[in-house]
Amino acid sequence: MIVAQDLRKVYGPTLVLDGVSFALAAGQCLALLGPNGAGKTTLLRLLATLQRPTSGALQVGGIDALREPPARTCASGRPCGAVTPPPPVSPSPSPR
Repeated sequence: MIVAQDLRKVYGPTLVLDGVSFALAAGQCLALLGPNGAGKTTLLRLLATLQRPTSGALQVGGIDALREPPARTCASGRPCGAVTPPPPVSPSPSPR
């Protein structure tokens, strides 16, 4: 089970996530839909404990994911991770 309560993430002056809350039972699926810059990748990084939220609470498999080492947050006890898209690369300048 994953329980997120009022997750908030701020990068400098930019608010990326503001009060995200949900509960996901074992075996349930969750789809994250939204435009570019909506915070989907940031939320996945928080859930995988690759980043810490600015505030809020997160439990994964009954373990407080914000207090325990990342390797303890999977219900299986195995390390968790996520593959997220790389940052966009600016197109090459036109030869014109």
